[in-house]
Amino acid sequence: MIRAPFLRGRRSEYPEMDLPEGSTCGDCHWSEKCCTIYARIPEDEVCDWVPSRFVTKTGTRAVCQ
Repeated sequence: MIRAPFLRGRRSEYPEMDLPEGSTCGDCHWSEKCCTIYARIPEDEVCDWVPSRFVTKTGTRAVCQ
């Protein structure tokens, strides 16, 4: 079954989990691991880790708010 991506703003109680504007899970260094182990999809715009572990593939930690 294919699901729709989780979009920014879906969990208003955790706005820090939204990825930076224009970024998706597929842009993250951890994308392959999260997609394989945790059933994420590259199009997701929200990180499920608390706090967000979004790091660009070039190794830059982005502020996710």
